[in-house]
Amino acid sequence: MYSFIRVSFQSAIQPQRKMKVTVIPGDGVGVELTHAVQKIVQSTGIPLEFEEVFL
Repeated sequence: MYSFIRVSFQSAIQPQRKMKVTVIPGDGVGVELTHAVQKIVQSTGIPLEFEEVFL
């Protein structure tokens, strides 16, 4: 299974608010990769809020 990240573009219009990103880690290496990507993105200072959904 692949990992997918969906961004709510509606919240991108309002830059003062954090954009909510839904993360579906999948299985296999997907879990480790998505956590690593989240740490990298958070280190940029971009105002994002991650929401994990497991299917």
